[in-house]
Amino acid sequence: MDNEKMIELVGLTKTFSQTTAVNNMNLDVYRGEFLTFLGPSGCGKTTTLRMIAGFEEPTAGQIILGGKNCEALPPEKRDVNTVFQNYALFPHLSIRDNIAFGLKLKKLPKPTIRDKVEQAICLVKLEEHVAKKPSQLSGGQKQRVAIARAIVNEPKVLLLDEPLGALDLKLRKEMQLELKHLQKTLGITFIYVTHDQEEALTMSDRIVVMNRGNIEQVGVSEEIYESPRTRFVADFIGETNLIAGVVTIKGAGFTQVESCRKRYSIEGDYPYRTGEALTICVRPENIHFTRNIADVGNYNCMEGIYEESVYVGNMVKHILRNPAGETITINRLTRKGEHFEPGQAVGFCWSPKRAVLVDAQAGPT
Repeated sequence: MDNEKMIELVGLTKTFSQTTAVNNMNLDVYRGEFLTFLGPSGCGKTTTLRMIAGFEEPTAGQIILGGKNCEALPPEKRDVNTVFQNYALFPHLSIRDNIAFGLKLKKLPKPTIRDKVEQAICLVKLEEHVAKKPSQLSGGQKQRVAIARAIVNEPKVLLLDEPLGALDLKLRKEMQLELKHLQKTLGITFIYVTHDQEEALTMSDRIVVMNRGNIEQVGVSEEIYESPRTRFVADFIGETNLIAGVVTIKGAGFTQVESCRKRYSIEGDYPYRTGEALTICVRPENIHFTRNIADVGNYNCMEGIYEESVYVGNMVKHILRNPAGETITINRLTRKGEHFEPGQAVGFCWSPKRAVLVDAQAGPT
């Protein structure tokens, strides 16, 4: 990825009747970047992708591709290709002919078509299947054909609309790594749409988290997971514990928050004012049990009532309720002898460095 802008979305808006699917989006996508639009169904991510591809016309705003305004251009005039979840392969054509289809429409010389198709086939590892029809392939192999058919045209941008959604979990994880490797090999800008948080965190250079047509946060995987800027992002990405509180002190590099009649310190500079309601967010893996809540150094401590445990292989999820009745989840590596009874009072703690503060409400920012 470099600093050259491949796509610029400027004030991009799309409305359907009384519904705003995409709301005044401003975003730069860089050459060679793997960018992912992530969010729940109906958040506007696929609509944004379709506008970039030319399948939807914006209500307002600009789409600038390679320095040229293109929101009025039809799909075939844009230097992008799209891979859909349903593959859209021609059932009567061989794999080789499916991949060559776009090049033949461009009426390129036959030797050029042959060389480009062979290169694409090698990239997606389909050498043994070129003479087969789509009906003879597995789901993962069909997806490789769809990707090869797109990249053989050497587009500036490859758009992928939940392309792995129909695959089983094991194959999906394998394809995630293959796609990421393929993108790095080709150096093509990928724009990917998914609702799967783990998939986005695994594959992306940057993630655009969307909610109700708005961008909630843009950042690298670590930033999105470790430092969510809104309650929606904190709650949507992975698991997190949300503890309601009120700011009591604003210090230099820390904020003190009152919750459940106790005060807790959170490191970092936040824009909240004294008396403002907010939410403490702590990931389950960052909370630890303690037998003595009065003697844990600088850690924030709270007491809860134990409810149940859930065994998930190498990890146990411990479920508690804090004094405010909020659910607290603590993820611990499986350990013999670490056992609690339902109804038991249990102390737990977390570091001021391992929590973040976000708005009390989860609406779009």
